[in-house]
Amino acid sequence: MASVGPNVDGDVPPERILKSHEAEVAAHHLARRRAVPVIAGRAIDADDCRELLHMLGLADVAGLPSIEIPPRR
Repeated sequence: MASVGPNVDGDVPPERILKSHEAEVAAHHLARRRAVPVIAGRAIDADDCRELLHMLGLADVAGLPSIEIPPRR
């Protein structure tokens, strides 16, 4: 039976670190995907939605191309 905790020397098995990291990355991606419809629902219009997604770094999750948005006046 494989150990799930630290070994006798206090070291955590590399497999456990890798699985933990993979779970954290998956949770991060899921949170980013869930944020997109929330932001879209709060936007005033499509331009506002696009700008918000770009400002928050979520444009790639929404499938938007990377563009430079001019500042508002």
